[in-house]
Amino acid sequence: MKENNLERELEFYKTALMNIPVPLSISNVEGKRLDINKTFERFYKRNREEAIGLKLEEIYIAEHTKNIRETVKKCLSEGYSFCEATTIKGDNTTMPVMLNFALFEANGEKYILGTATDISELKKREEELNFIFDNSRAAMVLTDDKGRFIKVNKALLKDLGYEAQELLGKRIPEQPFTIKETIEALNKFKSNVIEKRVEGEIFIDVPMKKKNGEIIIHSAYQVPFASGKGVLYTAIDVSADRKNEKEYKDFIEDITSLSESLASGDYKYRVRIDYENEDIQLTAKTLNMVVDYLEKSDYELHSLIKELATPSLEVMDKIVVMPLIGKLTSDRALDAMENILKKIEETKAYAGIIDITGVSTIDSAVADNLIKTMEAIKLVGATPILSGISANVAKNLVRIGVKFDFITKGSLGEALLFAQSLKNGGS
Repeated sequence: MKENNLERELEFYKTALMNIPVPLSISNVEGKRLDINKTFERFYKRNREEAIGLKLEEIYIAEHTKNIRETVKKCLSEGYSFCEATTIKGDNTTMPVMLNFALFEANGEKYILGTATDISELKKREEELNFIFDNSRAAMVLTDDKGRFIKVNKALLKDLGYEAQELLGKRIPEQPFTIKETIEALNKFKSNVIEKRVEGEIFIDVPMKKKNGEIIIHSAYQVPFASGKGVLYTAIDVSADRKNEKEYKDFIEDITSLSESLASGDYKYRVRIDYENEDIQLTAKTLNMVVDYLEKSDYELHSLIKELATPSLEVMDKIVVMPLIGKLTSDRALDAMENILKKIEETKAYAGIIDITGVSTIDSAVADNLIKTMEAIKLVGATPILSGISANVAKNLVRIGVKFDFITKGSLGEALLFAQSLKNGGS
């Protein structure tokens, strides 16, 4: 009775193994296939006799057979191993699979149990993700748990001018584009992204040296990659924007010096004209021409002050800035409205910034005209931003009961960053 029960149990488990919905094969330690289940036959589209007798090269593409043999050897020493391969089915179609091998012992002999999983959909999604990665307009890098570059996309190579093989396998300190400032900037990600494995909280400017020696600036963001300690680096080249910001700052300092010079009756000072930004360069040349003429005529001094008092500049793409310096009058405030609206219309700007960092005081009449200017900017479809309100001006505006129903920022830099965020859909 006991033997009958045992036989029935063995028959039950054998039947279950033969019909389990996973392709199974049993091989000896020399790799000779001894048996397969029915799912193996359906999966590989080969009958039992044919499948058992076939060599690896007849079931898997040639370039994968060496790796399969190495994986089987690893199984013999470690008890378990796996690898990817491409199988050749009985109908001559191919399919990517994940092969798993496990070592087991029966009747004093060792055998290898092999299973296969269809990873066609996984590979398809991987190809789609690779396409998105490779063709993204943002520069992208994947690093492994040692910080080595394992994948770079076309945008990064275009930004830096290097070939992929010049970057892959190297860590940041070993990269040809790395300078001291590169490491200093990327270290700001270290605490969160590398150590705590959380997303970077901000975009960080990362200077890098191109193959031609030129320095570019990436506005970069990092996130932990997968379950290991790798990182996904994403960035866009903001070199032109940063250069525009610096040029604008230099120009403001330049025209401030010019204003101080004119106020003291000295007509010798001239602003620089070697700016790359065409609007700034044109304004600088115009100011210098006016000063040249003013040396000969006191009458022109008034025109200079009027022109200098309300310059409107497109400092970045579709961002217009008007810096106001010195004492504001109602006439100057009206000139400011006319000039900035004209510039917004010409450039189709989406943001108009009035910067009053250089204004020491504002009375109620001027404040009223300033509010009207901001409202007018809004009416022509741009976002009005007021920056640089000093403590004295703020106290005076509160005292006279002026209320601003628009965006204010403490500094011109903050106003520019906010304006850029509007373009990117930020707030």
